[in-house]
Amino acid sequence: MDRQPERSNEIPGRPANTGGRQALWALVGVAAGMLLPVLACGLLFALFTLVGAVSGMASGPAAPTPRVQQVHVRGPLSGPAVAIIEVNGPIVNGRAPLPSLNEVAAADDILDMLADARRDPSIKAVVLRINSPGGGVVPSDRIHQALQELHKPVVVVMEDLAASGGYYIAAGADYIIANPATLTGSIGVISTFPEASQLFDKLGVHFTVIKSGEAKDFGSLYRPMTPEEQAYWQRIIDEAYARFVKVVAEG
Repeated sequence: MDRQPERSNEIPGRPANTGGRQALWALVGVAAGMLLPVLACGLLFALFTLVGAVSGMASGPAAPTPRVQQVHVRGPLSGPAVAIIEVNGPIVNGRAPLPSLNEVAAADDILDMLADARRDPSIKAVVLRINSPGGGVVPSDRIHQALQELHKPVVVVMEDLAASGGYYIAAGADYIIANPATLTGSIGVISTFPEASQLFDKLGVHFTVIKSGEAKDFGSLYRPMTPEEQAYWQRIIDEAYARFVKVVAEG
């Protein structure tokens, strides 16, 4: 249901985390992200996500979230200003381990900067620079909603890639600027459930599942998904897709 991309020619800081904890959560995020509906441009999203995970493993303590970058019209430090906010990398919930590296587009960081821009009377407009293969449905929708509530002019500048979730966010802008070589589009939703039951059988590994609730082991790695489960998840994907189309149509 996902289609190929089309060519169209300083918030105050927070406490630092340890590098080990960043690495753990980065890896957990990669694993869990495979199960969630995502607005993503296929392999590009996976590549961006893995790069972000490796960066988190190699990093030290987290840096403070950067403040909103401002460009003033009449001088370097005064007068009306335009806020510049980056949406770079896969779009995820939470905060980036090292926001200064722009390894992921962390929704909480972006929402904080948009809120800062909304409250600052000197900021008259926002430029959102998007270079992203897409990401989670929920963080993309949260950022889109924040743009709708900003009540200031928003200009999206599409860089190399603004696909799927990136396009979803862009639909909330007043104006969109794209290079003729920008990769954009990819309006669709995808969700992947890895299943390795045959591999475990070959290895002689078996699992005993004790559960309460029929759907408690939904999407388990240890068994194939039933037709009923596939139909249930397809309905969820279809609902997310319908909202995506509505957002684009109204944007």
